[in-house]
Amino acid sequence: MGPAVKQRYEAMLEQDPDNARFKMLLDNWVAAKDHPTKEDLDNMAAAAKKAVLGE
Repeated sequence: MGPAVKQRYEAMLEQDPDNARFKMLLDNWVAAKDHPTKEDLDNMAAAAKKAVLGE
């Protein structure tokens, strides 16, 4: 998700600072912003290989 999504979540939270759902959305955006990482891609490739080749 792009920075516009983060800005929207921040605006929602600014309007309702006690809203746990808005806080969770923003926290999830921050946690996910750097994914997929090389490790994520390597894990996905290994899982695909195992699924296809049964290794």
